[in-house]
Amino acid sequence: MKELVTRKIYYKKYNHRLAIKTRKNQYKNTDPTPEIIEWLLAKKFGKSWRGIASTSYEGHWSWHRGPSMKLYTVFFRDPKIFEYLESVIGRDAFLEYEKPLDDAHTEQMEREKIVTRTQLFYKKYRIAFRVPAKTIKNKQGSSTAHFKEMIAWCEDQFGSRSDNREKYCVQYYTNGTFYFADTKDAMFFKMTWSDNIGSTERVVLVSELEAARQAENAN
Repeated sequence: MKELVTRKIYYKKYNHRLAIKTRKNQYKNTDPTPEIIEWLLAKKFGKSWRGIASTSYEGHWSWHRGPSMKLYTVFFRDPKIFEYLESVIGRDAFLEYEKPLDDAHTEQMEREKIVTRTQLFYKKYRIAFRVPAKTIKNKQGSSTAHFKEMIAWCEDQFGSRSDNREKYCVQYYTNGTFYFADTKDAMFFKMTWSDNIGSTERVVLVSELEAARQAENAN
C-alpha cells in the first residue's frame, strides 16, 4: 500500500482517500467486491463516507495503458474507517491511502482550497486555472472561442508561450488550463478573466508543509 499526503478536500468534505482493489469475477475470492465494502461501511458508519467504483491501469489512480484493475475508492474524514476496513479486509487489497499531515493541514486545504503535491505542476507552475468551454444558448455543443482571446491576452502581457514557458503554460481542448509560475502574474490573469474561470488550484508542496511544521515545533 502506498501512503500519500492528501492532495485536496474531496467533494468539498472528505480529507481521506483509500483506493481498494476489488474482485474482477466471481471465481477470485481474495479481494472484496464493491457491494461488500458498501455493506460493511453502511452498517458501521452510516452515511459518513462516499464510495466510487472505477477502473485503474497498472494499479494507478490515473488512466494509463496496461492491464486493467477494478478499484473501489472510499472518501471519508474519520480515520476509524481506515482502521475498520483494515481489520475486516486487510491491507493486501489496499493500493493507495491519502491522509492529511495533521488538523492544521486539513484546515488550510479547506480555507485556501490548496492542492498538496510533491512537485509543482510540470515542476514549475504554482497556480492552475481551470477554464470550461461555454454553452451556446439555444444550440447544441459548446464554444472554446474565449480560449483564443485569453491566450492572446497572455501573450500580450507575458510574451509568447514558446519563449516564456518559465512564466506560464496553456493547455486546452474541450476545456482549458492556464498555468502560472508567479503568483502576481496569476492574480493579474484572475482579475481580468474571473468570469471565465471555473476553478483555481494553488500548489503547496509537501516539503513546504513539513518545513512549516518543523519551524512551529522549534518555536
